[in-house]
Amino acid sequence: MSMIKHKKLPKWLPGDPSDKKLLHSMLRVDHAGEYGAVCIYRGQIDAVANSKHCKKIGARLRSMYNQELAHLAYFETLQTQLSFRPTVFLPIWKRIGYFLGYASCVYDYRLGMVVTEAIEFEIVEHYTKQINALKALQTDFINGADITAIANKIDLFRQDEKEHMQIGREYRIDNNIIHNCLFTIIAKLTKIAIKISKKY
Repeated sequence: MSMIKHKKLPKWLPGDPSDKKLLHSMLRVDHAGEYGAVCIYRGQIDAVANSKHCKKIGARLRSMYNQELAHLAYFETLQTQLSFRPTVFLPIWKRIGYFLGYASCVYDYRLGMVVTEAIEFEIVEHYTKQINALKALQTDFINGADITAIANKIDLFRQDEKEHMQIGREYRIDNNIIHNCLFTIIAKLTKIAIKISKKY
């Protein structure tokens, strides 16, 4: 009995989105995520500004905030270069982000750090998958943008986010029901926000 040999399917098939469309989708969600992160940290900084905990956590928050500003600036530069549209939910992420940051820190800054850990946990995972997706694209340059350089830059950002996650983890109490429930809820909401921003 003869064996039928099947040809290996190419990575790209008719009907699949183009590399340019895939890249725009990736960068749209990254831009939204960094924008939201800036708003969250801004809210957290404002919440602890006049509290007794300002010296204890304020410097760390400002350091993370400045890193997120640098991340956002990079994606805004790419937005200008590649002309990808931002998510239509950007104004909503701005308000929700600031409120989440402020509300989570105003009562107990440790809750704010749980929020930070949960969000950064999902972002690290998201960036890891995205770096692999960028490497799988069929072209090296899109509108003059070097795909390898973008992947390398996102990898650097991933290291920053991992550091933020670890800082947040320092403040979460393992057997604290409120901390653990808050972590789970925020992580799930972050996944939803990523999916929405990628598509819309």
